[in-house]
Amino acid sequence: MTGAEGAIRESSAQRPAARQDPRLAWFREARFGLFIHWGLYAIPAGAWRGERIPGIGEWIMLRARIPVAEYERLAGGFNPVQFDAAAWVALARAAGQRYLVITAKHHDGFCLFDSAVTDYDIVDATPFGRDPLKELAEECRKQGLRLGFYYSQTQDWHHPDGDGNDWDYDEARKDFAGYIERYVKPQVRELLTGYGPIGLIWFDTPKRITPEQSRELVELVHQLQPDCLVSGRIGNNLGDYASARDNVIPDEAVGMDWETPATINDTWGFKADDHNWKTPEDLIRKLVDIASKGGNYLLNVGPTAEGAIPQPSVDRLRAIGAWLGRNGEAVYGTQAGPLQGLGWCRSTTKPGKVYLHVFEWPADGRLHLPPGLSVRRASLLADPAGPDLPVMHEDDGTVIGGPAQAPTRRTRSSSWRWAAEARRSRAGLVPPMGWRALVEVAMRGQQILITGPRRAELAPLDLPTDDLGPSEVVVRTRVTLLSGGTEGALFQGLPVPGRARPPFPYPVGYANVGEVIAAGAAAGSRRGRSSTRWAATPRSCASPPPGAPASRSRRGCRRRRRSSRGCSPCP
Repeated sequence: MTGAEGAIRESSAQRPAARQDPRLAWFREARFGLFIHWGLYAIPAGAWRGERIPGIGEWIMLRARIPVAEYERLAGGFNPVQFDAAAWVALARAAGQRYLVITAKHHDGFCLFDSAVTDYDIVDATPFGRDPLKELAEECRKQGLRLGFYYSQTQDWHHPDGDGNDWDYDEARKDFAGYIERYVKPQVRELLTGYGPIGLIWFDTPKRITPEQSRELVELVHQLQPDCLVSGRIGNNLGDYASARDNVIPDEAVGMDWETPATINDTWGFKADDHNWKTPEDLIRKLVDIASKGGNYLLNVGPTAEGAIPQPSVDRLRAIGAWLGRNGEAVYGTQAGPLQGLGWCRSTTKPGKVYLHVFEWPADGRLHLPPGLSVRRASLLADPAGPDLPVMHEDDGTVIGGPAQAPTRRTRSSSWRWAAEARRSRAGLVPPMGWRALVEVAMRGQQILITGPRRAELAPLDLPTDDLGPSEVVVRTRVTLLSGGTEGALFQGLPVPGRARPPFPYPVGYANVGEVIAAGAAAGSRRGRSSTRWAATPRSCASPPPGAPASRSRRGCRRRRRSSRGCSPCP
């Protein structure tokens, strides 16, 4: 589905020269981003003078034909005291989103950043007096998300020369070219020079913009930030990637880099009476559908005028994130799969692998794949430790013998705070102070897996395990993490049955003997219940593992000194 009335309008397509551009590597890897529509329109929230205004919330100025002098008075009451940049970015991370795009200036002309070009911005015109884009830029850098800015380059209902407002201004007298030169370009320069590295500029509704004006804006963006991408809605088929129409997914794979912007309910900007929330299952299916066709899913939230993201949006984003925590391997960094046009499933692919996303599980568990796909082995992503599934090659295709019931991961994505907040240091895995529980540790390919006491939780940790053996090898063992081990959990090589101990890039430190990847405690921690002995590299008690607190427990120090041969006496 392409063309003017298809999923991707021709004017919003990717220019051919960009299809091999290495700058798009992160975009292809990401597959999932957060869109944020936020501005003055969150104050009326879909109503004007007591009347509910039809249509999407952020278009209320046009739908109700509100005069500029009247609408701009909303700025005096815009004071989003609940805005929390760290929380917004953390939510995107929890949802499994890899980039964030926020409305720096929407069609109503209000600027959500401190602009020297106009006083009609959040710093100069509101009691809030802060630049939320500065705060979001800082948090995105801290939390590892790419930041993008939405900017309405053509429609501007506040500016006398912008496109769209024909109730306050005479269209015949507008100087649109002057608006581009003296207003749009200076503000794009501000956005790309005042907020650090920017992943993309999301232009919108090109309308009357000329090919030359679109080209000049693309060149300006690349001049200021060579790695910054330009969305297809710059117009005139000049985008670095294509932009599908709102909430529209192509019928089949698209031979270009593309993205679908979409809503969780029916509106983009906050609208108080819009409760038509899509289910998490529907949103996950849309994510899979888009990824299976080589696209990205840019899913929107509309914060309130106070700066809070509505709870139904939060709940749905977290549900998607939980699903991606279990199945993200089949989404991130994938390409359009070889199976297209099948209603019961979608497919994604990576080199040497095809992921089959089954929407309708057959009653007999037999998955019938059409001819042309060479299948050597099959397994369930939901059960990485389970046996391979039988593969039968028949005249009319391939049959994979799955279970009679749709599989679900027996160990769900971990919600334990220590696992979610695990970070890397020179000492390896860092659990939080005071945590104490019996867990299970496993290795599978590129992941360290940690399973809870009741085998009801599982957390993949992003650690370099390239040398730990083949992906089908899974070895588990019971491990005790001791309270107080804030920096002491180090790693040692994992013994794989039938293989020599593989090398591991972390130093061997205070870890349990046996088939253990991670365990141990810092100096002075209380002893937990464990049936295994302690072993450690020779190290002075005065020189605990990097970052570990000094020993304060005489009992713990004696215990460690006995098990650490060659350890010097404590001071």
